[in-house]
Amino acid sequence: MSKYWERKPLLIRRRAKAYYDPLLSARDVDRIVTSINHKPLSIAKDGAIIPPLFHSNGENKEKVMEFYNDGGTIILDKVESSSPELLELCNEMRHFFNVSNKVFCNVYITPPGKQAFDLHSDDQDVFIIQVEGKKNWKVYQPEFELPINEEQTRVPEDFESRHKPLLDITLRKGDFLYVPKGFPHKVTTTDQHSIHITLTVINYTWYDFFSQMLKAASNDNVELRKSLPRTFFSGVEFSSQKKEFVKVWSSSSLQFAFDGMKALATKNIKPQFQGSVSDSLNVGKIKINSTLVRRGGLVIDVKREKKKTTIASNLGEFSMEGLNQQIRFITSRQAFKVSEIPGKLSDEDKIELSAAFTRAGLLKLKID
Repeated sequence: MSKYWERKPLLIRRRAKAYYDPLLSARDVDRIVTSINHKPLSIAKDGAIIPPLFHSNGENKEKVMEFYNDGGTIILDKVESSSPELLELCNEMRHFFNVSNKVFCNVYITPPGKQAFDLHSDDQDVFIIQVEGKKNWKVYQPEFELPINEEQTRVPEDFESRHKPLLDITLRKGDFLYVPKGFPHKVTTTDQHSIHITLTVINYTWYDFFSQMLKAASNDNVELRKSLPRTFFSGVEFSSQKKEFVKVWSSSSLQFAFDGMKALATKNIKPQFQGSVSDSLNVGKIKINSTLVRRGGLVIDVKREKKKTTIASNLGEFSMEGLNQQIRFITSRQAFKVSEIPGKLSDEDKIELSAAFTRAGLLKLKID
């Protein structure tokens, strides 16, 4: 992924057209559109959102379909709130990137021969999953790399006349496309309708980190809270204060920024609770040859003290005495066999240790 991440688009063609069917189907879309529990729902046409924003429920379904039949694209925002499968996907993406501020899914349903938005770029990375129909994509090399705000994403009106697309493709059912932030793109349907998932990943940047660091430094050092001197822009004051400014970037400020950013990232990751009841009931079935899998959407932090180790996560925390090697093994793997736990433990002790992590919700038994 490092070959493409924030550098260039990635297209994956899949022969298995039904590869993404477990994530979303046309029947799922119909259920969500008519569900009063999913909000919001909006319509886009010819490059603009049509006001007002509709909230999906049975009463306005006819109105929504009227806009769709008139060429509008139905947009289901943050649809993971109505889909356990997409929620799990979002959580796994957050865990994979580890520095994600937000990960969410939108679904776009576009009629044949239409487009929702004009040529534009985004200030976040997007992953496109084509689940129904076809859609034409033109993706261009950006003039401004890695934008971090809406102003930096603006595409000049004469952009297309000066640039040829990097990609000029048609996505079909089962295809996958990654578009890095800042890469301008233009999307239209063919003679078929289209349903696609846009998985949006918003990661923290170095800009965010240093903003947090500056906040930390301002709490610790009164010099940063003083007004600029009247003669500052003459250059004299800056030269005399340069050493003092260097001092404020202390190690404590760095650690404060790191801890603050980590807390924010952890707060936005929600564990996948689906199946948690049956997982608890399966604790007694754990054997020495069993395979255990880490629960999706977990952020685990291991804190070691003299006599005990505390395992903290976004589910809670618990402590154990000793077993540092074994705890490090368990918390660093996505899946493992109970027999693989290192150290001089008996089979019974390995099973009991695995059961403790399973009862705490961090692991689940893989059932073949």
